[in-house]
Order: sequence, then C-alpha cells, then structure tokens
Amino acid sequence: SAGPCAIKISVGGINAITGYGQNQETPNGLQDYVVGGRQPWLDGIATQPGVIRQFVAMKLGHRYTIEEQLSNTANGGIQVDVFPSLEEVVVFECHGYQLPLDKSPQDLNINRGETISMTSKFVLFWLVSL
Repeated sequence: SAGPCAIKISVGGINAITGYGQNQETPNGLQDYVVGGRQPWLDGIATQPGVIRQFVAMKLGHRYTIEEQLSNTANGGIQVDVFPSLEEVVVFECHGYQLPLDKSPQDLNINRGETISMTSKFVLFWLVSL
C-alpha cells in the first residue's frame, strides 16, 4: 500500500526510537515507531529520554555495541519491521456502524462493556467477490 505505515527500526534487537528491547512493551504508551513518509531520517538510537546517540558501526564481541551493553548478546544487524496502517487493512464496527479511526470510544459514545469488532478488509473483499 502507498498509505502511511508504522516502521520500527532496531539495532541488534534494541528499538532505536525507545532504547528498549525490539519487542518489549514501552511504558505509558511511548511511541516505538516512525510513520513512513513523514519521518525523513533517523540519526541514531535513544539512550535515555531526550538523548540520541549517532549510529556508528562497531566490531561485535567487544561490548561496544548498544546491543551488547543492554542485552548481553552479540547478534548485530539492523532490523526493520513495517506495519500497514489499520485504515488500509481492517474495518472497526460497533452496533453495525463503521467507526472512524481518528475518534476515541468516548468521542463515539461507546460505553464500557460494548463490543467493537475488527474485520479484515481483505476477507470482506474476498467474500463479496464470490
């Protein structure tokens, strides 16, 4: 898809945006990705809130890399995870009405205990095509 996407960039299994593990949940909903098409570049890795260290290639096995310092492993490499926008692949519905993705449940008067369904647009298209 040509639409926006979420891109998680990790070095040696450490998320470059947060400094936490690649698949580790971030505290307080801290954003751990950049939005494709809106982020022109990424200069380095977050080492603490408000501090970015420039990417530098280092020899593995000498505790120089951020991976070795934070996770005691030495796999190396850059990992890039790309996730399509939910808007491109799913539909959210409540009480038979499609929900806009830019509104909260509170904005939409959806109460605790009510059900919101998420359906793949690809499955819907396939079913309609039969």
